[in-house]
Amino acid sequence: GTLLGADPLCAWDSARLLYIEPGNSPSVVPGDTLTLSSGANLRDGDGVSPASTATFTVQVPSAPVKPQVLIDAPPSFDLCSSFEAKAALVVPSSRPVTWSWRALNDAPLNGPLVALGGATFFSASGTQEFTTLDKEYQIGVTATDFMGTRSQETLLYTVKKGRPSPAVQFI
Repeated sequence: GTLLGADPLCAWDSARLLYIEPGNSPSVVPGDTLTLSSGANLRDGDGVSPASTATFTVQVPSAPVKPQVLIDAPPSFDLCSSFEAKAALVVPSSRPVTWSWRALNDAPLNGPLVALGGATFFSASGTQEFTTLDKEYQIGVTATDFMGTRSQETLLYTVKKGRPSPAVQFI
């Protein structure tokens, strides 16, 4: 693909202001330099100016849209089971996302969460990272997009139960 992606939208916002919206799978980022091609025969909105070959630097939007985070995890788990929490963006992006995790109310759990670099936190059977039974753990997750725009923190509340959950088997 191109810097602007497939099928970008270009429209005159006024006689002198060109609006460019990247298409699908763009690679352009703030700080990149773009040069208008003389072959494109781009003129001002009134069509009066000579064709432009201007060079410009892509800026961060004046009002960037903050990413929004969803967390998929169980509301509780028992001391024998494993635990998995998956973070995702409400509006998925093909661009890189940096995830930040933390435990708001538990220092032993905070270490592994802060060290986590991805969108999924997994704790194996026994969940040794969760050291206190019958406690509601508060976990916060934020996402930072490729422009450096950070989401609001999304909170997850989950309880590690002190007794195994009953298993029912039908014969």
